[in-house]
Amino acid sequence: MKCFDLFDILFGRLINTKRLFLFREARIWSLLDHRNVVKYHGCWVETAFWGGHEGGFIAEEKKPCLYLKLEACDSSLAAQTINDLKKICDIVQAVLKGLVYLHSKGIVHGDIRAANILISDGKAKICDFGRASHGTDLDQKQDIKKFGLLIVEMLDPSALPDARLRSRFPKEFKALAEQLEEMTAPNPETRPTSAELLRHKKKLIKAIMGIELR
Repeated sequence: MKCFDLFDILFGRLINTKRLFLFREARIWSLLDHRNVVKYHGCWVETAFWGGHEGGFIAEEKKPCLYLKLEACDSSLAAQTINDLKKICDIVQAVLKGLVYLHSKGIVHGDIRAANILISDGKAKICDFGRASHGTDLDQKQDIKKFGLLIVEMLDPSALPDARLRSRFPKEFKALAEQLEEMTAPNPETRPTSAELLRHKKKLIKAIMGIELR
């Protein structure tokens, strides 16, 4: 469930781009139906109490709120520590299949990271379309870079800064490092598509299985 203060949305306390993102998120999410994408069940307006601090006191007031009803999931990937390469491979494949589906619809997710991958009955699902948009094949390459960084985040979070800023990866990554370099290449045109990665997923999975978790 996601909730937003409707007064802020409609009357300007949220900047215009943020307001557009909220409505666009609901519109895009409503078009999606895939086992590796968190299911959207609709949105509605309902009055609710919102709390805030005024003059050192906690104040509550009733406001109309915009709610998004989503599929219930167990937790986010960011809340878990996974020390099993097989499970990591399962998550990588699930997210990749979700990305292929989104890209086939012309949709760029825009914010692939552990916090936006939810786990439901052991299955990974892409969530949060607040930065999603319709885009070209080239636009979709930003998701490929973030997908590569997600793999790093699962395998060795301490390596994420170097991977994000300089596309450098631990020597323990061995064969995987070459594939991650392609996914995070500075020139988006040289990055593989999600469909290409899925076609060659055996190579990716083999490379992940070949490393040692810290």
